[in-house]
Parts: sequence; structure tokens; C-alpha cells
Amino acid sequence: MSSPSWLPAAEEHAKTLTDLLYPLVEGEPDGGTLKSRMHAVKRHPIFNFLHYYYRYSAADLSRYSPGVLSAEPLLFESDDQLELLHPRFRHVESSTVRYSAPPLAAEGRFGWIQLSKTRDVLKFTSIAKPHIFCFGRHEWAMLYKNHEKKQTALSLRVPQAVIDEVVESGISCTHFDAFRHFAPEAKPFNTAQLTREEQEHHEQPACIHASMDLFKAAYKVYPFTSSDLLQRCLRLGLKARFIDMRASPYEVSNFCGTPIRIETAEGRKEYAELQMELAKDAAPLRKELLDVYTHVLDTNKPTS
Repeated sequence: MSSPSWLPAAEEHAKTLTDLLYPLVEGEPDGGTLKSRMHAVKRHPIFNFLHYYYRYSAADLSRYSPGVLSAEPLLFESDDQLELLHPRFRHVESSTVRYSAPPLAAEGRFGWIQLSKTRDVLKFTSIAKPHIFCFGRHEWAMLYKNHEKKQTALSLRVPQAVIDEVVESGISCTHFDAFRHFAPEAKPFNTAQLTREEQEHHEQPACIHASMDLFKAAYKVYPFTSSDLLQRCLRLGLKARFIDMRASPYEVSNFCGTPIRIETAEGRKEYAELQMELAKDAAPLRKELLDVYTHVLDTNKPTS
């Protein structure tokens, strides 16, 4: 009997997701053990952000799902094969598996309120005009006036006086989850005083963090999202984070390559070009995520 058609994709997903979250360690045999790779990401300014800012279980995300929009049930032949499939919202009948969303509660991670809020953020971001004049100054605003560093293991590539000058020249951040980490003294320099309640009305598609947060939107409702979409959002999130840190005041050359010197006109031009390239890559992923959220919300009424 031939293996189920989804099996290679499930096995590849588990390996690929682990490699993306815990990259191979240079200089160690075979790239290091998984334990050493997990330890290494704690010191890496790209990957430590993904693991500590976002909240997810890597083991949970490594289980395969075709997504809630897949019409075809999955055939399986053994308990070992079934173990490769994500267990949440999995409906098993005889030797087939299908994923579907149950009636939604109002509260909770899979509740109507949370899912509706994320859908609105995705929808409003997709139709908003791109804003390319923030130049990644959010990382600078977090360090204004010697405010506590988020990346304590990193040194700064510019003097504190330059950081303060960049912030005082004005900030146009549109992303609440970046704004809320500003040094308190830096917040008045932003063009808008952002709030969680009005988040969807300020988000826009050129924002680096809006692109990064597509990974968050994907894993928040996994396994409603497919493993393929989850991976593509994670890859984009990593690309966004590299740009984010290259444009920061931190010395990250050993981790991310050459800095984007947004304190100069040339650096601001480079950052804006990378923003638009990232926004172009993010647009189809945002549309796919919006389709998933809309399907789940439109086909499931909240329970009392």
C-alpha cells in the first residue's frame, strides 16, 4: 500500500519549521544538536525576538495541518502517521482526518472577540495607503535618553547623542506594539499617540512590524492556517526582523550584515526601498490569512 499523499509534506514541515526557528550553529558538527541550537537562539537578536516577543509552542507548530480551507480529508494508515497531524480541531472518522472550527466562544485565544480584532487589523492594513517615512525609528525611540536596552547583550553602533537627535527629529510610527515599548520621554515625538483600541485604524502595509506580525496572525489560529502558509509567514517575519535590526542603533554586523544607517539620507532611502519590497511580499500572505479568518468567523457563531 502506498503512503498517504500528505505524508512527505508533513515530515518536511516538521524539519523545516525546526530549522527556521532554531537555525544550524556555525562551527558545530552537523550544525549542532537541537539542544545547542535552542541555546544559541537565546543570544541571537533575530531569533530571541521571535521566541520571547511572540508566544507559541514550537512543538505545537511543527505538527502538520492542511488548513481549515482544505476540502479534502486526509487518509492515514497508522497511529504514527496520525501523530504527525496537529491534534487541535482534528476530526477523525475511521481512517480519515478533517479540520473544521467548532462554534466559537466569545473570549479566549480562539474566541470571537480575538479573532474579529485580528481580522479587522488584517483587513484595514490591506486597504491602507503605504507609509514609508517611519525609517525604523521605533528601535531608536526605545533607547531615547539612555532608556533600558531591550537587547542587553548588544553594544550600540552610534553615540547616545545621535540616538536622541534622531528621535527628536520626529517619529511617524503607526504600529502600537512598537510604540508601547518607546521610552516614555520619546512618545510625544510620535505623530500619533497610538492605542490598542484604535490599532486597526493606524496599521499600514509598509510597516516592518505589520509584515512581521503576519507570523503572529498565522500561528494564533493554527491549525486553521495551513502549514504551508505558516511557514511562508515565518520566512517573511524573519526577513522583516533582519531589516528591523539592521536599521537599529545596535551593533549587529555579526548577526545581520551591514547596518542600514537611517541617521543618513542614504540609509533612509535604503530602508524605504526595503519597506516597499517587504510590503509587496506581505500582501498576498495577508490576503490568504484574511480568507482563513473570514471563513472561520463567517461559518461559526459565537456561543454564549
